[in-house]
Amino acid sequence: MTTNWVHGPMLAFICLFICVWLITAVRRIRAVKNNQLSIKAVQNLIHDEMPTPALLPGRNYDNLMQQPILFFILLTLFLYNEFTELSWQIGAWSFVILRIWHSIEHIRATNIKRRTLAFGLASSCLWILWLSYLATMFAYP
Repeated sequence: MTTNWVHGPMLAFICLFICVWLITAVRRIRAVKNNQLSIKAVQNLIHDEMPTPALLPGRNYDNLMQQPILFFILLTLFLYNEFTELSWQIGAWSFVILRIWHSIEHIRATNIKRRTLAFGLASSCLWILWLSYLATMFAYP
């Protein structure tokens, strides 16, 4: 088995980035066209002036630039070290799916408990992957 599996979760996450970016752009443009938001507020990111539907996707996009950086680093290490085991693949895809769920909950803003659960599970998944990777690297130098 090859390490090409790493590209799947990476591409899925990049698609998530693009989708959230597009939702952000569309909602902000729509808010400006409907006179709910000024160009100045968009240009200067004045969050207090943004209506919630225009604000939340941008905040989610910002959030997608935090922990996922650690995810991409980890996938690069999996590729470099030729990790092919199914458990790594399941962990990586679980993180992606949980972050998609988190993004949906974040943008919809209907249930903070579900959003928190999605974020907590995704975070736990990422930390378990990292701890497992470190344990593997120290156990088999």
